[in-house]
Amino acid sequence: LQQGMGNHSAAELHLRSALELQEQLHGPKHPDTLIIINNLACLLQVSGKFQDAEPLLRRIFEVSKELLGSNHLDTLVAASRLGMLLLYDIGQPWEAEELLCTSLRGMDVQLGPSHEQTQ
Repeated sequence: LQQGMGNHSAAELHLRSALELQEQLHGPKHPDTLIIINNLACLLQVSGKFQDAEPLLRRIFEVSKELLGSNHLDTLVAASRLGMLLLYDIGQPWEAEELLCTSLRGMDVQLGPSHEQTQ
């Protein structure tokens, strides 16, 4: 709600508090914890805080890879999101290229070559 009202600072504080509570209750790898991390990373990106969003997106990618495997669609999407941030916002094209190519190859297998996300 705060983010929708343009109050990114308040939204960030609420999300960080929710993340801390969620981690205490369910741990750092619980799906609900990852959802809050994702929401916080999105908010930080919209706010132009790319350096702050990067470790969160890395965390989502690494935990997804660990729990779901490298070829799971959620892991591939996480790799793509991290790769896009690295390419367009952080300026690390070499690492971004590896993540984006891996993601595209995996999505091609998972979704098929005619799916909108693989074209």
